[in-house]
Amino acid sequence: MLKPPAPAPWYRDAGLLSGLSLLALLTSYNLSTQYDASYQLIGGLAIIPLASAVLVEKMDRLVLVDVLTVMSAFLTIEVTGVPYDTSQVARLGLILFSCSFGLWSAQRRIKQSRRLVTLGQVARSAQRAIMRPVPPHMPGMDVEVRYLSSALEAQVGGDAYDAVETPFGFRALVADAKGKGLDAVRSASLVVGSFRAWALDEASLSSLLQRLDLLAKRDLTEGDFVTALVAELNGPTFSFATAGHPPPVRFRHGAIHELRTPPSPPLTLFDTDETPAVGRVEIAAGDTILMFSDGLSEARNKDGQFFPFAQSLADTLTQHPELDLADTINRLIDELRTFVHGELTDDLVLVAIRLEQTTRPTTTGADFERRTVPPAPRTLRPS
Repeated sequence: MLKPPAPAPWYRDAGLLSGLSLLALLTSYNLSTQYDASYQLIGGLAIIPLASAVLVEKMDRLVLVDVLTVMSAFLTIEVTGVPYDTSQVARLGLILFSCSFGLWSAQRRIKQSRRLVTLGQVARSAQRAIMRPVPPHMPGMDVEVRYLSSALEAQVGGDAYDAVETPFGFRALVADAKGKGLDAVRSASLVVGSFRAWALDEASLSSLLQRLDLLAKRDLTEGDFVTALVAELNGPTFSFATAGHPPPVRFRHGAIHELRTPPSPPLTLFDTDETPAVGRVEIAAGDTILMFSDGLSEARNKDGQFFPFAQSLADTLTQHPELDLADTINRLIDELRTFVHGELTDDLVLVAIRLEQTTRPTTTGADFERRTVPPAPRTLRPS
C-alpha cells in the first residue's frame, strides 16, 4: 500500500522552528518592556500561529506552538501587571482566533499535500509498471535507458519507452503524453501497448506511426495526444520517424548531428492522409545515437538557461573515449542534475544506442525467431 512520505523530524520542520523562534523573540521583548504597556506587542503574538501554519508538517507541532503562544500572552500580562482592559481582551481574542484559523488552514494544506503526493506515487508506480526495467540485450550493440523523475512527486509526466527485437531489426519507442498524472500515464501506456503489438508486424516505421495514431484516436479521450519517436537499427542502417517529438541526435567523433525529417503532428492529430517521413542514416562502429523526451531538451536552471545536453554529451565522448555507454550516460545525467541544482521540473526518458566494433548482422524476417519476444496481443487490432 502506498503511503505519503514521513514528515521531517521536528528539528528540520521549518514551521515549528519559525514559530518557536518568533515566540521566543516576542516573549523576550514583551517581558523586557519594564511594565510599560505602550511598548508591548502582545497583539503581535497573533502572527506566530499563522506563520507556523504555513510551513509546519505535523498538526501536533502546530498545536504546541499555539499553546505556547497563548501561555506567553497570559504570562506577559501577569508578570508585567498590565490590566485586563477592553483592548487587552481584544488582543487575546485576536490570538485565539489566529490559533484556530491556523489549525484549520494547516489541516487543509497538509491533507491536500498528502493527497497530491499519494496520487503522484500511484501514477509513478503505474508508469514504471508499463516500462521494461532494462532494454533487451542485443548482439553487436549497446543500449542504455534512463528514466529520471521530476522533483515534484505530484507532477508525474507521461514519459515512456519500449524496445523490442523484431523481424525488421531492433526497434525502440520514446513517447511523451500530454499532461500530468494518471491521465498522462494512461495515454502513454496505451501507446506502449500498441507499439509492442504492432512493431512486430508493420514493416515501415511510417506505417507503424499511422497504426499507433489510429489506435490512439480510438482509445484516448478527445483533446489528448502523445508525441512519439520510433526508431529501427538494422545492421548499420538507423531509421527513424517522429510524431511531434524531438528528433534523435547522432554523435560521431565529437560532432553533433541532429537527425531531422519533415515534421508530423503528435498521435491522435494525424490527418487521414498523413504519412510520416522516415529518415535513414548509416552509422559506424562507435557512433552514439541519443533519443529522449523533452524533459531533457527543455531542462532549465534557475536563470532560465537551457541545459546544453548535446554539447555536454559530445564533450564527454571526446574527452573520455574510454568510458562505456553506461558510464557516459551516467556522466550526462550528473551534469544535468548539477546544472539544474537537482530540481528537475519534468520527467525525462533517455534511450542511447552505440554500435559496437563488430557490426550486428542485418535482420530479415526469415532470420527472426519469435520466441525472442512474447507474441503480441491481437486485442489491440481495430475492429
